Amino acid sequence: MANRYEDKVASVSKALTIMELLSKDPQGMGLIEISNQAGMNKTTVYRLLTSLMEKEYVEQDEKSGKYSLGLKILSVASALYEKMDIRAVVRKHAQELLNGFPGTLLVTKEISGEFFLADVLPLDERNVLSLRVGGVLKEGALIQRTFQANKALWQPGRSILSVPEDPEVRRENKQILIQGYAESQADIGEVAAVAAPVFDFSRNVAYVVSMHASVLREKRVQSEWILALLKFANALSNDLGYAGYV
Repeated sequence: MANRYEDKVASVSKALTIMELLSKDPQGMGLIEISNQAGMNKTTVYRLLTSLMEKEYVEQDEKSGKYSLGLKILSVASALYEKMDIRAVVRKHAQELLNGFPGTLLVTKEISGEFFLADVLPLDERNVLSLRVGGVLKEGALIQRTFQANKALWQPGRSILSVPEDPEVRRENKQILIQGYAESQADIGEVAAVAAPVFDFSRNVAYVVSMHASVLREKRVQSEWILALLKFANALSNDLGYAGYV
């Protein structure tokens, strides 16, 4: 009885290892590639993949034969995403990656065209912005620009060069995507700011995180905090199940 239980635990562990590998390669992986990276023989991998496909956690491309995560994963990830306390996640990573920033961190979520403040975190005693959690952002274009540029990236069949038609907006969108962030010398309250997108498991823009402080007008200081912000946004994206570009 004990051996049978241990065999089941081992099988579950191996199946999870395969799913973790597939999550890191959205384009899919072949049987031999999975076998090599997982350190399992092909027969075992094939058996586990077959079981995962039956439960719709894994799917196989008919043309390439490659395996990738299936749509069932989205329902599981969505349930976890809904119960996640984003403010707790923000504080965990902010303490590690943004410690010492002399200004305010905003975490903003777009809902039906409006931008709500999911978190407002003064990172020292100088809270340069008088904003509250749950409020609607009424000023400042930086966050909206960051959201729109990255939202256009994932519109099926369209690129940032075709959405929208305004050539200046297209140029700005392209620049934001190339950099990975947006910046402004005078945003909310005429305070300098930088912003970056946070993606979720479905590769949608879940939030925009932004740092606001007068010191960001200094290029050397700004460069240091931009790197920190990008690491912070990436950490949040990872926690939300983002697996990277297709």
